[in-house]
Order: sequence, then structure tokens, then C-alpha cells
Amino acid sequence: VVGREAELDRLSGLLERARAGEARAVLLAGDAGVGKTRLLDEVSGRARADGMTVVTGHCVDLGDVGLPYLPFTEILGVLAADERFAGALAAHPVVERLLGAGSDSVRDVDAR
Repeated sequence: VVGREAELDRLSGLLERARAGEARAVLLAGDAGVGKTRLLDEVSGRARADGMTVVTGHCVDLGDVGLPYLPFTEILGVLAADERFAGALAAHPVVERLLGAGSDSVRDVDAR
């Protein structure tokens, strides 16, 4: 990864803090073609090599209209498929709604 040493150092520092037990999340944004995916691939590979769990959500560019929760539902879907995270996800009932399961109280009221 050429020319991204500062970003790699910063992200590596965040990984160290996460490994120490601090909750961490990273949102990486930028114009198309600047190397976001390559940078994340490098950092993700390092984290996985150190035994960390890495999940990634993607955005879809639809012009003025987007899918605002897509990255979160993608990440939650991966976590839901892994039994290690069942307890954490069960503690947050809204997860079921984001994954398309569970009841929607607005729809339930309208159906009456």
C-alpha cells in the first residue's frame, strides 16, 4: 500500500484499542478510485491474522437515492449467522427488524 502509511498507522492504532477491549467502528469514505477498498483489505487482513473478527458493510451508490441501512444490515446478517454473537444480538430486539424479521408495530396497528 503506497502513500497510505498515515492511514494504516491510524487504523492499526484503532485495532490495538479494539484488541484492548474498547468498542471500535470505522467509517471510511472518499471518492471512487482513491484506494478505500485496498486500504481496508490490508487492515482487515492484518486484523484477521491477529485473530480478530472483521465484518464489512457496503454502500450502493444510486445517485440521489441510497439504501441507508444496507451496510448495517449486511454486517448484522454476517453476525447473525455466527453463533458467537447470538447473545449480543438477542439483547437488541431491533436487530430482528433490521434483518427483516420480527414484528413491525406500525404495520401491526395498520392491519387492524
